[in-house]
Amino acid sequence: MERGSAGVAGAVCRHHGSRGDRTARTAERPGDSAAARHPPLDRPCVAAHSRLDRSPQPSGGRERGSGGRGPAHAHRGLHGALARQAARADGARGPAAGRPGRARRVARPNPLALVAFGRPVTQPGSRFTIRAATGADVDALYDVAGHLATVNLPHDRERIAAIVSQSERSFAGRLDAHRREFMFVLEGDAPGVLAGCSMVFAQHGSRKAPHVFFDVGTEERYSETLDRLFVHTVLRIGYDYQGVTEIGGLVLRPHFRGHPARLGKLLSFVRFVYIALHRADFKSEIVSELMPPLEPDGTSLLWESLGRRFTGLSYQQADQLSRENKEFIRTLFPHGPIYATLLSPEAQALIGQVGPATQGVEHMLRAVGFRYANRIDPFDGGPHFHARTDDVTLVRATRKLRVEDVAPVPARVAALDGIVAHRLDEPPYFRAARGQVGLVAGHLIVPPALAKALDLQPGADVGFLPWQ
Repeated sequence: MERGSAGVAGAVCRHHGSRGDRTARTAERPGDSAAARHPPLDRPCVAAHSRLDRSPQPSGGRERGSGGRGPAHAHRGLHGALARQAARADGARGPAAGRPGRARRVARPNPLALVAFGRPVTQPGSRFTIRAATGADVDALYDVAGHLATVNLPHDRERIAAIVSQSERSFAGRLDAHRREFMFVLEGDAPGVLAGCSMVFAQHGSRKAPHVFFDVGTEERYSETLDRLFVHTVLRIGYDYQGVTEIGGLVLRPHFRGHPARLGKLLSFVRFVYIALHRADFKSEIVSELMPPLEPDGTSLLWESLGRRFTGLSYQQADQLSRENKEFIRTLFPHGPIYATLLSPEAQALIGQVGPATQGVEHMLRAVGFRYANRIDPFDGGPHFHARTDDVTLVRATRKLRVEDVAPVPARVAALDGIVAHRLDEPPYFRAARGQVGLVAGHLIVPPALAKALDLQPGADVGFLPWQ
């Protein structure tokens, strides 16, 4: 489940309100008073999402491959981004020029401008680098987990060590593709201190451990005698045995939130760069499970109203057990429709809600092509956001390029801001950083500081994502 921070929610379907025009009657909704306290997400009617809407929108779909987007597309897209960045830079100084009767102003140094990997920039890149996690990071990750313990990054040293070991074998290619789990860590200048982490699960859901969810739909009931129409929110348990790729585990230390280098965004984006560079290793659909509002003690009101009654387990017990065995869910949860009307008003209001800590993540996901899938976590009601992998804007914008030279970017070449990612043959196997590079004839000129951070040499193949 995506438990993000770093500057990266509805109860019932509202579409049926228009039916009042047809029937000249007002539809009543059990629990509406509670739901009104939380603004709803957009939800299509249940008929429109029997599993997931397969219409041309960023969810569902089959493997489409790379299509016909070849080098010409890559170069045109990058040059377009380069032109836009250059235009912004010129616009900052252009209007003052040519004004009659006014002396040209002398530019003063900007104390807020930080030096990135390249030239000084007002909206900085950073001296932070991202790499694959290694066994030496366990203690630092345990400290990170202490700030926001999540499903994917629990505050448990032994389990963190197991997660890191799985990630190391995944980056090294020593696991089957469907078992691979990748952890990325963000490190700065201070040795041994990690600013945060993020993760990608190549396949979430299998025959032994299916991806479990509640489909959220609606059902109408009308009484002619009473002249009343009720629209009920209905939950139905669902299982995916073929799996989807999942992004999650985004955690950023509080000290680094709000950093001008947008570190939370950097940690999130690098996952899509990696997916784009290794597209065949990932599924045709990506899911992000967002954390809903929880009680101060970490419990879920939805679980207390629903899950506990069918399992006899606490939220924490069920969460822990489900990581190893989901049999109890399939055996004990009801197979038929569950009417949210029967739940407490407080629990109803949590269905599909995004918690305060993950609202920034929701906005980022929507911006790059994800949509709420009318699915929620069966334990706490957190919403599931889906996108077709090949439709995610960050995957489409990532390009494979070759390093032509390691040198300062010439003054005649506009510097292009973006994420540069490099695959290594030995641990940590992967490095990435945000910096400014030059693009000439489809090849990159990489400043020495950035090349050193990423262990780059001329002739190296890299991934590049223009900063958005």
